Parts: sequence; C-alpha cells; structure tokens
Amino acid sequence: MDELQRSRILACVQALSAARYAREDNVPCRIEEGLFLGSVGAALNKSALKDLNITHILTVAKSLDPAFPNDFIYKKIDGMMNRSVHIKLVDCMTYN
Repeated sequence: MDELQRSRILACVQALSAARYAREDNVPCRIEEGLFLGSVGAALNKSALKDLNITHILTVAKSLDPAFPNDFIYKKIDGMMNRSVHIKLVDCMTYN
C-alpha cells in the first residue's frame, strides 16, 4: 500500500469517526461555570451551543474548520493533543 492509499484510508476513517461523534456525542459537557468541553459532534451542534450560551469555541484539531463562523468566535490550534499543543492551550487561557 502506497502513501496516497494510506492517506485516503485515514481520511475515510476520520470522516466515519466524525460522523459517529456527530450522532452519538453531540452535547458539550460543563467543566465549570462558563467552560465546556466537547467532541466534534458537540462542535457541530449549533442548537446545543446556543442553548448553553457558548460564545467562543477553541478547536484543537488538524482538519476541523469552524462550522458556524457567523455565530461564534473561534480560535483554532492545528494538531493533535501533545506537549506543544498543551503549551499553546496554556497560552489560550487569556483567549476571549
């Protein structure tokens, strides 16, 4: 299997995972007052985001663009969770 085939298979697997999360895990979880954590499914659930009065969305992902750029303020960190992303998250603590 060559690299192109691998990347296409990976893209398909990621799309299937995103579709599953959009159906099964689509409500943000409250961490503390004004702070929520959610999956890609939660990020795509506009009504839940609005119902929870969420205004800002921090996305940590390689390939997830803002779904509702006219409705929410977005900040995006490209990448998967690792040490460098953790450092960027600390920098985002003042994000508003």
